[in-house]
Amino acid sequence: MQPNRPAARRARAVLAVLVVLLVGLGGWLVWETGGYGLLAAGREPSDNGASPTAREMVVANLVRQERGAGVLLVLQERGRARYLVLTIGPAEAVAIAMPMQGEVPPRPLTHDLMARMLEELRAEVVRVEVTELRGDAYRAQLVLHAEGREITLDARPSDAIALALRAQVPIYAEVDLLERAGISDEQPF
Repeated sequence: MQPNRPAARRARAVLAVLVVLLVGLGGWLVWETGGYGLLAAGREPSDNGASPTAREMVVANLVRQERGAGVLLVLQERGRARYLVLTIGPAEAVAIAMPMQGEVPPRPLTHDLMARMLEELRAEVVRVEVTELRGDAYRAQLVLHAEGREITLDARPSDAIALALRAQVPIYAEVDLLERAGISDEQPF
């Protein structure tokens, strides 16, 4: 017997909404208690030269996948219930989780080393922009300021976000990417 395709799609959509709501709630609790979230005192959306079509994002949660070794990185659009969910590796998840939790490793991790190198070279991370989805791989740009000029480097979103958290700079996602690949509980299924 063939499964009922519309019913299966609705069930997947309902499951996706439930997962987003649970992830969002858990992430909100973690972020608000850590001072990184939407309600963080005195935190206003910033304009660091990002594209006018980009929306500021916050790291809402990291969720270990039940199957496989991947971790879901959940980015939430600031002030909205729209999410971008990226699959990242466990090492990158640790690199993102540590600054979120205020932990300092006993010796520098790769992203700590990179942040320190940038500092010594008098280059500063200005922002991160998650720009597109090619196939099943997200792409990002790490934007630096050095020697009076802006430098844009292609990067994996997980690496760029790990550096953004260390530098305490904003993370953006292009609105067309959010419309195409984002999940929202603002829209009925």
